Amino acid sequence: MNFRAFSTTLWFLSALFVLSVAIMAAIGQLTVIPLVGRMLSAPHIAERVAPFLILVLFTWVLVELAIRKWRIDFEQAAIGIFTHEIANTMPEHYKPMTTNPARTPRALRRLDLIMECKARGEAPNLHEGIPTAAALDTGALNTPYVPLHVYAWILPVLGFIGTASGMAAAIGGFKDALSGGTTLIEAELAKRLSQEVIPGLSAAFETTILALAAALVAYLCTSALRNWDQELLHRLDELCAAHLLSIPLPFARNEQEVLAALDKISQQLDSVAQLPVTLENAANAMGMAATALASASGESASAAGANRSAAEALAAASKELRESAAADYQFTLRRTPRQ
Repeated sequence: MNFRAFSTTLWFLSALFVLSVAIMAAIGQLTVIPLVGRMLSAPHIAERVAPFLILVLFTWVLVELAIRKWRIDFEQAAIGIFTHEIANTMPEHYKPMTTNPARTPRALRRLDLIMECKARGEAPNLHEGIPTAAALDTGALNTPYVPLHVYAWILPVLGFIGTASGMAAAIGGFKDALSGGTTLIEAELAKRLSQEVIPGLSAAFETTILALAAALVAYLCTSALRNWDQELLHRLDELCAAHLLSIPLPFARNEQEVLAALDKISQQLDSVAQLPVTLENAANAMGMAATALASASGESASAAGANRSAAEALAAASKELRESAAADYQFTLRRTPRQ
């Protein structure tokens, strides 16, 4: 029998014991139950307070353990849903299952996170989101078990309180026994010790035994449930880690800046590599321009000479025309016979 099965069996036996005590108390047959019946039916109320409080607190611990067991079963079923949905459901067709985050199982909260990031096209961000969720779940794992550990610590304290009060009452009876008459002191002392002191001491130590037994059950069952819960969380983390392997890692901001700088440098290097060709083309263009300019300069000189000759010829013709206009004219009239 493993630790978990042993703790489950111990819880059921303890629950049956508490139930039998409640039934016997209801029908007035507490004395039938060994150990507890004698403590709860003690003649003095002060002797019954500590055992009663121990049983009430132990009953509450058993109820809390049952609630935690139900939550663990819920977590285990949610892991099955997580495995099925993550493999078969597309993000756009997924309907969130988180209604009350405080009561929703961890696996369903992780599933909602994964599907929401995928639906928004932010799947690489899961490399940061899932570890954060895992850290939060690990931190919150111990919270539900803190009250149970406190109860397991309180039970022995109540037992010691009951033992101390029982021993105080027994010592008081011992004092009364010693204050008897001097003639029959031994007989009276033995009678008082057997009737008042020794039963009181026995009941006082029985209270401690009851408290320690209840604390042992509470501690063992709490440890078993916590280990079970830890195993389920570890299984969920393994499934999430396996799913993250299929998602590419996002570039960090500084990596994106480095890539942008490298791209800019590459473009500048390409421009530098093309610079010699550009300079050669520019040199060729400047040579052709110089040749054209020289040719144009020669043609301009020829044209200037021709224009100068034409201007000189025009000036000479103008001079001759002016001299001709200034000279005297002679007209001769001659008659021609009619045919």
